[in-house]
Amino acid sequence: MLQPYLLKTFNLHQCSVITAIILAMIVGVSAFTAWSWIQWLAAFFAPMVQVVLYTATVTLFSNAVTPHEQGKVMGGAEAAMSLAFFVNSIVLGVFIQINVIIPVLIAALLIFMSARWFK
Repeated sequence: MLQPYLLKTFNLHQCSVITAIILAMIVGVSAFTAWSWIQWLAAFFAPMVQVVLYTATVTLFSNAVTPHEQGKVMGGAEAAMSLAFFVNSIVLGVFIQINVIIPVLIAALLIFMSARWFK
């Protein structure tokens, strides 16, 4: 319900930047709070924001090339996502051994940095 409205109201660039900043803030706040109800709210709202961010980002990738190149771009984007999930599963255990909050902080930082890369 919310995703089509946001993608029609804002242009894709604005939607990507805004949702990346919101998602980074949600993840960052959930790392530093001791209140479980805030973490529950974060767990509820973060996936919604992430779906909008993912859709806007993938559409930006797709619109950046001609129609006959879109398959290659989408394949590359999905390959990058698969690589990210693979690396995440390996590296996460190492960081959790140091401190359980470190992966969450790294995620918030990288999401916030990604908002700066959208052009």
